[in-house]
Parts: sequence; C-alpha cells; structure tokens
Amino acid sequence: MPKTLADQFELTETEQRIFALLQDGDIHSRDDILKCLREKYQTDEDGKLQFNTIQSHLMRIRKKI
Repeated sequence: MPKTLADQFELTETEQRIFALLQDGDIHSRDDILKCLREKYQTDEDGKLQFNTIQSHLMRIRKKI
C-alpha cells in the first residue's frame, strides 16, 4: 500500500518535490517551483535554472496522475 499520494503515482524524487509543493491547491509560479528544486539543479551562466527541465517534469506528473 502506498505511503503517500505521490507514491501511488510512482513519481521520481524531483516529481515528488514538485507534487508536494502543488498539493496545497494554491497557484504557484515557476519561480516557486524553481526555489523548491534549486538545490537539485545547477544554474546556467545567468544564475537561472533551465525552465525546459521543469516543464518536462510537470508534463510527466500530469501524465501520471
């Protein structure tokens, strides 16, 4: 039996972090999601995380749930 809702959908660690942030039902900006993942991902030369990576994680979460 799954321990959490995220486990039920077999989410990766990164997807679980994003899912946990979004579970409160509030609207979150990409910046909110990036802050949640900042320690996991490297920044580019401008100090910004790659949005394409975040977008692909969001797309996979949507497909799984």
